[in-house]
Amino acid sequence: SRFSESQIDRFCNLYCVSLSTEVMLDKTVISLEFNTIDDGLRRAIELLQLVILQPLHDLKTYHADFSGPHNFDEPFQGIESKAFARSKHEKALDWKMQQNQMEEATHNQLMHFAFPEADEERAALSRRMWEITEEACDAFTVEKSLEVIKRTWKVNNMRLIVVGDFGSGEELEDLILTYFGVIDCPPPSLDQKTRTVMPTSIDTTTSWLAIPSPKTGQILPFKDLSFGPIEKGVPLESSFWLLDDEKRAYVEIVMPSVNQWGDFGSLTLDPSVVAQSTPDPQTLARRSHPMFVTRTLRLLITIINNRLYTEVREQKGLLYSVSIECGDPPLFTNGFAFLTFAPLPDKIDETLKAVLQVLHDVCVERRISDSDFSSAKTPKEADLRRKLHTNHFWLYFLQLDSYYRLQPIQQHSVVEFYEELTLDDLLFSLQNFRLIDTERMWICKGASGPAQQSA
Repeated sequence: SRFSESQIDRFCNLYCVSLSTEVMLDKTVISLEFNTIDDGLRRAIELLQLVILQPLHDLKTYHADFSGPHNFDEPFQGIESKAFARSKHEKALDWKMQQNQMEEATHNQLMHFAFPEADEERAALSRRMWEITEEACDAFTVEKSLEVIKRTWKVNNMRLIVVGDFGSGEELEDLILTYFGVIDCPPPSLDQKTRTVMPTSIDTTTSWLAIPSPKTGQILPFKDLSFGPIEKGVPLESSFWLLDDEKRAYVEIVMPSVNQWGDFGSLTLDPSVVAQSTPDPQTLARRSHPMFVTRTLRLLITIINNRLYTEVREQKGLLYSVSIECGDPPLFTNGFAFLTFAPLPDKIDETLKAVLQVLHDVCVERRISDSDFSSAKTPKEADLRRKLHTNHFWLYFLQLDSYYRLQPIQQHSVVEFYEELTLDDLLFSLQNFRLIDTERMWICKGASGPAQQSA
């Protein structure tokens, strides 16, 4: 654009505007945080319009002007020798550093282990779960990067989300219409092969999220995460040694789970099953709620974390740290759960056995006490009461709304929903949904030490 990078930086510093960009598994997010006083809202929207509609792809003069004809074929003159080369170099250094860090190296090996390249279709999905390797960085070119920009950086592939405390909705609406309402945004054609396909509706007769085919317009289901083949009940293990001055150990486990919204909530469960096992109308309504599965999953994760900390760390003293969390990538019908822990270096197998026993007791045997349930639910309610008043909570929710068409009222009542949840609800969810599939797990055990101990 007509402004230099230093001018943009001075503008942001002068008016306390934070501008950042994050590339995620399924989207790129440009975020602005700012003060609404002294016309701050107008300044932030002006800056956002500049970033979105006039991106500076070259260090000299090249830019894409969305107000007129696009010409992405103009040659780059400075980026390949400066910014692009610098980015490639930084990414290659990141990869080398990861190979010398216990946690990162364990995670990278586990991802390749659990998501292998069995065939061409699976390889395309699996690579999305991996870190970018040094070889992949070397293969990047300006032309390939420009092709990505051509495919995704389009107004009809963008979503504008504004969250905050504003004096009136009319002021915000007027500013949005002033700066973005005049943008020419033609609807994408079905034969436009390069556009990014986003979901448009949920097929309530199945457990699939429905999206239109870019070629025919027919409704196609999302794919499952491409886990590798495994025999149920027999964990697959891998291990590696990292040369280091310090003797340490780190273990990571990945297991399939339901996705962020529990395979779209009760849509995966026959309503008659819910009705037969539900004694009263209030419980029936709660268990039929579209967020029932994901909320019981969050409680289950907290219960497992508490039990692991108490039984394996505090009582047995076998590890330094332990944590389990869910990875819930959108655009897939399932998800995964990560369990990581740092055991004593000479007690890796003993610690792993104790951790797996806790998983079995909670997820398979469903041995959950009232105290386990209340110690997970009470802090969750307090945390949600606080988050409902933060901008980041609503930004996260409205980003997900791009995929799942959820209603804000489902989040406004989230605290009341957790208050009404009972231990029987959690046990019901565990019995009817495979919240975490402990029969299929991939384990990577990492250890480090001096060279003379590597044997």
